[in-house]
Amino acid sequence: MEMTPKTTAYILSCMLLYYSVSVTFTNFAAKNYGEGNDSYDARKAYQWCAMSFGWTMVPFFCAIKSAGDDDSKMRRVLTFFAYGICVNIGSMNHAGPQHLGGVFVDSEHKINTIVQMVMMYLAGMAISSGPSVHATEPLFQMSSPLKIALALHLLAMHFWYLDIGTLSSYDKYHPGFDASDSFAYDGIRWFSASVGIGAFWIIHAMAYGGAAGQKLLCQWTLVNHFLNEYLIRFTAVGDKMPASAMNEGLMMRLVMGGSLVWALFDADKQKVA
Repeated sequence: MEMTPKTTAYILSCMLLYYSVSVTFTNFAAKNYGEGNDSYDARKAYQWCAMSFGWTMVPFFCAIKSAGDDDSKMRRVLTFFAYGICVNIGSMNHAGPQHLGGVFVDSEHKINTIVQMVMMYLAGMAISSGPSVHATEPLFQMSSPLKIALALHLLAMHFWYLDIGTLSSYDKYHPGFDASDSFAYDGIRWFSASVGIGAFWIIHAMAYGGAAGQKLLCQWTLVNHFLNEYLIRFTAVGDKMPASAMNEGLMMRLVMGGSLVWALFDADKQKVA
């Protein structure tokens, strides 16, 4: 029997949730790279990867909830999920297994590659089972405060992606980071890719989420700003981050958080009216 797009989305959610628990609560650097290759910098990179599920996995859950029982909307959600899987498969290919000069333990590289391909297959089967919803208005048609707030967050995601991936030395966020440590550098690549995937979900909400989907993502994003600020300032996640980088992030989160509060208040007023 063919699975519905909603059932497929639930299965993929469970697979993602398993990944998030593994990354957050195990020494994933040692698991991926092997005992002895899990340097302090590599473990630190995976702490940031664990935090990134707040803008990669939870927005996927929000999109599923917003789509509800509408198969056409769910197929569009799964299309964006597939975009993220493409990024992950590319990252796995670039990391490579150790027997070919890569950084991943051979067995982990094989398992992770197969799992990502299964995810792509499941999403593809659901996407091809029927039509997907079309956008009702251009992406950057700022028709509501919700879209304006999300557009501001999209710009911030692009800034962080470029800043981490190419514009700045990672010393800006982690002084003394050993760029020659190929295992730690691979961890940072996974983290920077997560920022790009987070941008995908903002684009999805702006183009296809409608007012309800945009509001739900804005609500979660506001909570996530508080969570990220706490993790960076009061846990081991940010113990190497300089005050200048912390304060830059704080100012950006205050501006973005303010835009979310404004947008959510306006959405509630529109609902009352």
